[in-house]
Amino acid sequence: MYLIGNLVDSVGMEPKTIRFYERAGLIKPRRVGTYRVYSSKDVELLKVIKFFRALDMSIKIIKDLLDRHGRLRMDALPHEAKSAIGIQLKKRQEEFARLEKLCKPILEDAGANAIIADGQDEVPFSDSEASSN
Repeated sequence: MYLIGNLVDSVGMEPKTIRFYERAGLIKPRRVGTYRVYSSKDVELLKVIKFFRALDMSIKIIKDLLDRHGRLRMDALPHEAKSAIGIQLKKRQEEFARLEKLCKPILEDAGANAIIADGQDEVPFSDSEASSN
């Protein structure tokens, strides 16, 4: 059994996010007085929700999957959920390709390519700053 504060470490979600998912009907913790009490199944479900949201899957799609299949687990996702993941992944790949095409003319400058290839987090504002790195 977990209280909401324990889930921050177990799932990596803030309490306000967990409460949002509860209000959206994705998760239904047990209530003990004024406390929300979460089970290990709730923890697993929150991990699935977090994964789906990382793929930018809508709350509506996640709710529809839950309504049709009940609890979802990462190690036993139904075919419909896997299809939804594939669709989201394809959308992200298309978006990345579009952004890559959009940015390519800008990044063809050797200085910018060198910075990106080095994996630096900060892009300098001028060529003189680039040469000092």
